[in-house]
Parts: sequence; structure tokens; C-alpha cells
Amino acid sequence: MKKFRIVTEEGKQIITSETYAGCERYWNACNGIYEDEDGKHYIYIEEMAEENKDIENKEEKKNTVKLQGISGQQEGTEAKNLKTGDVIVWNYGMKSEVVEINPSKTGKTIIFMLRSYHDGKTRSRKMRAGTLVVVDKNKKKEPEKTIKKSVNHNLKHQTTDKGAERELKAEETKAKERTYYPINEETARLAKEMNSFTEYKKGTVTEEYRQYCNKAYDILDKIRAEKPEHAGQAENKIDYYCRKLAEYYNDYYRNEASCPSVLISGAGNFPYRKKERQNSRRETLRKTWEYLENYLCKIEDILYSKQPVKLSDSDAIEKLTTKIQQLEKEHKMHMSCNAYCKKNGTLKGFSGLGELEEKEVAYIENSLKKSPAFMPFITYNETANIRRYKERLAKLIKEKEAGTTEQAETDAENNKLFTAVENKEIMRLQILFDGIPPASARDILKSNGFKWSPKNKAWQRQLTDNARYIYQNIKDKLKSAMVA
Repeated sequence: MKKFRIVTEEGKQIITSETYAGCERYWNACNGIYEDEDGKHYIYIEEMAEENKDIENKEEKKNTVKLQGISGQQEGTEAKNLKTGDVIVWNYGMKSEVVEINPSKTGKTIIFMLRSYHDGKTRSRKMRAGTLVVVDKNKKKEPEKTIKKSVNHNLKHQTTDKGAERELKAEETKAKERTYYPINEETARLAKEMNSFTEYKKGTVTEEYRQYCNKAYDILDKIRAEKPEHAGQAENKIDYYCRKLAEYYNDYYRNEASCPSVLISGAGNFPYRKKERQNSRRETLRKTWEYLENYLCKIEDILYSKQPVKLSDSDAIEKLTTKIQQLEKEHKMHMSCNAYCKKNGTLKGFSGLGELEEKEVAYIENSLKKSPAFMPFITYNETANIRRYKERLAKLIKEKEAGTTEQAETDAENNKLFTAVENKEIMRLQILFDGIPPASARDILKSNGFKWSPKNKAWQRQLTDNARYIYQNIKDKLKSAMVA
């Protein structure tokens, strides 16, 4: 006797099977949605009532729901019985909180405003009043940010050692300064089960994510100690890095859970098209990972002063002065090192190199012997770089002393068309219009390197001699475009 069947929400029977696994394979193949001439329908697996089963068991089975990626039947609740604050569980363990309920005039349908626990966004969803959904009985509101507490709190109550208590407080203070974003452990567990025979250890992905974040925060601690003037900039970048890294981990494991490995599910009725989409998504996520790695390197560059000096920086003059002093100091040390090595035939005893290991000293000495021009230090190019930085500094000081200048351009009837501004504070050549310029004028600006700045409400580009030259060439064209 057949014991299981698949039915739609309206009670229409689709298939029957002697085993639950037979119905489950069909359900997984169509992702829980059946389509016929009347449209798409959600389908469920239920046990067929036997002759000796009583009515209560049969009614009990009707109020259950099968969620994709979650084993077994789940207790269902009709949509009309939902309340604000209830947490609904969807396929693969995704959760959302009911924020607002708007029933229709007839009461047959209800529009719910649901806030996703995954990305925090609020979306609307329309459901019939009798639709069964799974409500999380042990609901816990997930925080938007979680603070690392890697401290054993039991130790705080068990130990009487004052040294251990001080260490505990120091770790708690450090943890409060480090902000982490939530990782969906349920999706990570599901991805593991769909691609591996080994069991997933809870918290593995979260721990891996926090290790990468801790690496970034360690860099921030060094920046605070060595370059406190750049701490604010570094804090914003690291917060952005940790947030995007959490988004990457959640997207990656959601993609891995979207389709099982053929070694796990078997080749029968395998969704090959879905697997192709999953592989394509993997390539996109790989590029995201490379972007995040490069972004962390840029944060590290702040510590080692490898970032370029921008003319728009408010402290550009101070940065260039510091850069020149650093280059002159290095050049002086290199020249002294070369002279010492040439005179004594060895670098041992030279204090300018700091505390180097014997292997490093031997490597430098070997390089000096092979190259009479002392190539390891490239001293012949350092003086040219110093002169270039000094010329750039002198030019910047001259520009700053001249101050911001404005020049209004008019037509033949002396009507104002636009204003050209040399903004020396941010080192930008700006063109200001009273309103939105015509498309022809915008095309001229775009083709000559000008970009619209929403912050400054101006079309602008970096203030250089080349920018001044280009402006003189397009000035008459802009006038003609404004008059036409």
C-alpha cells in the first residue's frame, strides 16, 4: 500500500510513493513548486491516511510544512494567525521578522512587511490567509552587529587571582573596540552538508571570518600607536572591510548551498543548469575575494607610508615635507653605508642598518661585491626623486599662496553663462552653472575629463597646468552650447 504523496496547497494530489524518499526526490527536483495550467503552486509531502488511522492523526499531518534544506516535517501556522514580531523560517533556514501586517478588504489575502535576518532589508510579501508557514518558537532577534566576546566569562567568577582579572578586563576592553558583523551559521552548515560527507562544526566559519577581521584590527592598533593622525581614516576603512567580508561569506555559503555536489546527491535527476549558474556565481565571488584582499593591502599601506600624497589633502604640504625628509634621511644612510663598505670591505659594525641578521648582512655584502655601482640602494636615482618632490612642494606652496580665483563667462548681451573657479583648497578646477547645463555642454565637459561632483555641486577636475590649457580650449565651445 502506498503511504506517502505530494499535494498542492489546494489539496490536489501530484504523485504517490511507498517511501518518503521517493516523494522527497521529486520535491527537490522541482524546488517545492509545481506548475500546471492554473499557474505555480507550493507543494508538500504528506503521509497518506491508512484505514486504521484515526481522524486526529490525519488532521495533525495536514498542518505540517516541508522546508527545503531542513529535514523532517515542520509545524505550520496559518498566515492569518501571524502577529507582529513573529519570526518566519523559510527554505534553507533563512529567517525574517514580521514588521507589519496589512490584510485585504475581503481578508482572503494578507500583505506582510518582512525584515530579513540575512541582509536587514524590509520587503513585502503577499500570502493567502490559509497559507501555512513555519514560525520559529525559540525566536531570538539577531543583532545588526555582534561584538566579539572571546573571554571566558566563567573565569571571571571562579578565579580570585587579581592578575587574571586584570587580563580579563583588558581582553574585554579590546573586544569592545572590535566590531564584527553576523555570519549565517545555518547556511554554512547546509553548504557543508551539501558538498561533503563530514559533519560541520558549529562556529567554524564565524571563527575564520573573525580571524581575518582581527588581522585588520591588529593593523589598526599599529596605526594608532605609530601614526595616530591616520587612525580615523583607517577605522572607517576597516569597518567597511569587515562589513563587506561578512557579506562575502554569507553570499559564498548561500551559493554553495544552492545546489548539492553530484557526489552527495547522485547523478539521477541532477539539476545541471542550476549547477552551471552556481559555478558562474563562484567566479564572481572569487573576484570579490581578490578585491577584499587588495583593499586590506591598501589599509596596510597607511602604516608603511606607501600611499600617495594627494594635492586635495588639507595637510598635503606637511605630508610632502615629511616625505622629503624621509627620502633625504634614507639617501644619507645609503651613501654612508656604501662609503663604510668600500673603506672596510664589510658591513659589520655599521650602525645605520639597525639590527639585521647575519644572513641579511651577508646577502647585502655579496650584492655590493658583485656590483661596483652599489645597485641595492639605487643611490644614483634617489637625488632625482628628492629634487622632484621639492619642485612639487614649491609649486603647491605657490598655488596655495595665490588663493582661490573665480572668473565669470558671459554672452554678447552680458548674461552670465557659467563661472570658472580655481579652488586652491581642494586643488580642483571647477565650472559652476546656475542650473543644469544642456546635454551638448555636458558632453563637452565629460569628453575633456570633467566630472560632476554632487558634494561640491560643480563640474571639476584636478587643478593642473594641463587642466587650465584644456579649459581655455573648450571655453568658447561651452559658450556656444549654452547660448544655443
